[in-house]
Amino acid sequence: MNVISYSPRARPEDAAKIGVKLVSLEELLKNSDIIVLTTSYSPEKYHLINEERLRIMKKNSYLINVARGELIDEEALAKALQENWIAGAALDVMEKEPPSPDNKLLQLDNIVITHHTASHTLEALKNMGDIVTENILLALEGKTPKNIANPEVLEKPNLRIKIR
Repeated sequence: MNVISYSPRARPEDAAKIGVKLVSLEELLKNSDIIVLTTSYSPEKYHLINEERLRIMKKNSYLINVARGELIDEEALAKALQENWIAGAALDVMEKEPPSPDNKLLQLDNIVITHHTASHTLEALKNMGDIVTENILLALEGKTPKNIANPEVLEKPNLRIKIR
């Protein structure tokens, strides 16, 4: 399998070590058979996957979202699936949870929707606990915790712990 990824934060040399090539978002959408969204959410990523980007995707491609519902414009996705711009989708997260009974996506045959459970494996739950524990210990030692989604909080004057 040829694995490509879009990540503005990833370093090409780190990606290369695990056999992944970093590309632009447009190149990823244009060339991938399966696209898996695993990114965090921030306001600038709202509807990252919109009508324009869905139209870039291959007709035989599948879109999988295990990240955040707000990343996908659901109206555009419904249109893309109805008009066969893409082959299908799988969503573990939706913009509104639970979805409204009249959500168009619920009426389609080329989509699988689960109820926000992708992270509920024994391995994932153990890893989450390990990460939290490691980050707490780092903070208590005055060191910067890993995986901070909003590092600007470390600069706040009311931060109760001093990080070096």
